[in-house]
Amino acid sequence: LAASQEAVDLARSLAHPYSLVYALLFASVVRQLRREGETALEDADALIAASREYGFGLGLAWGPVMRGWALAETGRQEEGIAEMTAGLDITKATRSELLLPYYLHLLAMTYQKSGQLDEATGAIADAVEVMERTGQRWCEAELCRLQGELLHARDKAGPEPEALFLRAIDVARQQGARSYELRATMSLSRLWCEQGRRSEALATLEAAVAPFAQGFDTPDLRDAKALLETLS
Repeated sequence: LAASQEAVDLARSLAHPYSLVYALLFASVVRQLRREGETALEDADALIAASREYGFGLGLAWGPVMRGWALAETGRQEEGIAEMTAGLDITKATRSELLLPYYLHLLAMTYQKSGQLDEATGAIADAVEVMERTGQRWCEAELCRLQGELLHARDKAGPEPEALFLRAIDVARQQGARSYELRATMSLSRLWCEQGRRSEALATLEAAVAPFAQGFDTPDLRDAKALLETLS
């Protein structure tokens, strides 16, 4: 978080518009990963304003996607989905696929939260297709986890969600993505708890939380703490 803010400050001090647009984009990504809708919205608005001022077409595509996620995260889901889909349409029109799997997975998460499971499934399928074709795999663990969550919502007794959660954990570990590993472990722990495997769920989640030395005020770690208390 500190590094992303430093990048924005440096780009502004250099008066280098291209660097500023990229710094604001990734500042909003950091905020999204921390699930901070209000501040992500501020960064997305700044990204859109800078892109409009300096004529950066990709920034005008990326900004609405990030802004739409932030709107949805702060409770304005219908408005957020509309803005995200508009931004994705602009992105596709540029023929750039940079970060497209990530943007599509944000759309899938937002559809899932609003109960639009078919639309969420379609967005994940699109994200996986682009990921496989371009090799942009940094949100692969989240895609696996979301697939598992959607399948579990449709069929509580099906075996596929557990396999997808385990795959998400494995991918996250290979990538050193501890936050994604934690999210997948929480999904798996909730599933195991439903199945009566409470002690396994508790031990697995404790192991996933243990490596964290900071960020305890973030939503993911607060959720993990609450789930640990439930399982204990």
